[in-house]
This record gives sequence, structure tokens and C-alpha cells, in this order.
Amino acid sequence: FVTPYKGIKQIQHGGADAGYRSYLGRFPDQDIAISVFSNFSNSNPAALSLQVADLFLTSEVEAPKVSKKVKEPKTINLNSKALTAFENYFWNEESALSRRIYVKKDTLRYNRGGTNETPLAAIAKKKFMMLNVPGLVTVEFKTEEGKDRMIVVQENQPDFIAEAYEYVEPSTVDLKQYEGSFFSEELDTRYLFTVFNGVLMAKHRRNSDIPNKMIKADYFNNPAGVQLQFVRDNTNGIIGINVTTGRVRDLWFQKE
Repeated sequence: FVTPYKGIKQIQHGGADAGYRSYLGRFPDQDIAISVFSNFSNSNPAALSLQVADLFLTSEVEAPKVSKKVKEPKTINLNSKALTAFENYFWNEESALSRRIYVKKDTLRYNRGGTNETPLAAIAKKKFMMLNVPGLVTVEFKTEEGKDRMIVVQENQPDFIAEAYEYVEPSTVDLKQYEGSFFSEELDTRYLFTVFNGVLMAKHRRNSDIPNKMIKADYFNNPAGVQLQFVRDNTNGIIGINVTTGRVRDLWFQKE
């Protein structure tokens, strides 16, 4: 992963297994590489590696930028009918994340799932700002190329762009269509998906059963932070799963 550190290009990767932790950070422009191995799960090798980096990179570290205080925009009032027009579900393809926009107690809300949500205040007819969050975060709704989109803008962060999609009520979906055995050649392992008490469970001989929750048609996530996309062929039959986590994207599991 390319992760700049104090303005200096860094290529890094970490690893973990049981109580073991590791981290490798390379600064190619300075011809410096730092590796940390530990058998203590709370050792935080990334932080240790960067402490060592500080000893060698002192003369090249950029001075911290002083953030200009952003003046908070003035809010405007929109009636309930105007707010309701923004209600929808939005999908960010890059991160495989779903967001719900809905009205509660005359306030538009930005819901990330469950009770994790933030109230929004209008600053223009189609633009809002998040309340009770650090800094200025705006949420704008646009129609581009015939598609409804939501754009979340935050200082020093890439724009979060999500597209409206049709929500599917999980209770109306026949989960048995997702059952089966799926094998990954890269990992040389398989998972069995089966429905138990109305929940799609992923079973593995070495792990506890993992419940999966539908977030949109053919997309699921689970408590481990894993996103699952069931892939269909031209006959609408399921042929495999693309698995995405924080460090892996579209790891293929073929249906057996």
C-alpha cells in the first residue's frame, strides 16, 4: 500500500496471525526500509516502525500545514416535502458501502447502518452539511447522466460518491438461491453457505459460522467487515462470489 508519511512517500504492508505482528515500511526516495517483527499482539509494529523512521527522516519531514478555519455555512429551512424528495438508498461501488438517506422528526438523516447516523442541515436546495461531526462535511445530491448521485465532501479526504439503487427488503428474498459450496484457488479453501433460521451462514471447518446480512440485491456483509458479491451468469444463475475486505478486493470463490 502506498501510504505517505509526513509528506514522504511510503510503501508499506503489515501482517498478523495469532499473536504475531509484522510491518514493513519502505521509503524508496530515501532508500530506507524498516521491518518490525513481534510476538506480542498489542505491540503495534506500524507505530514502532514510524518511530524509527522519524530518526532518519528528520531533515525531510514537511512542516505541518496549518488548517484554515472553515467558516460554517448558513443553514436554510426546507419543508418536509422537500426533504422527503431526498430519501433514498445510495451505493458506493469502490468501497462496497451502502448509505440510507431518510427523514426522521423533520430532519434529514445520513444513515451508515443500524443506529450509526448523522443529522443533516440544508445549506442550499440540494446541499447539506453534517451536524455534530468534526470539521465541515457536506452532502450534495445531483442528477448526472440520468442517475441520482450523492457526493460527500470532507477536507483532506477523497470525495465519497454514491449512486442511488433500489432497496430490496431482505425478508422478501429467497436466501436459498445463495446456498452452495464455494472454492478459492488462491486461498485453497472453501466455504459452505447455507440458510439457518432465516440467516445466510458461511461455514468453514476451521472457523465459527459467520452470519451474512443482505444490503442490496446479491450483496451481503458480515460482522467481520467482509463484503460479498454473488455473481451471476447470463442465465441468472449464481456462479461465484467476489469477496472484498479492507485489504483485499474481488477475491474470487467459484461455486462448485
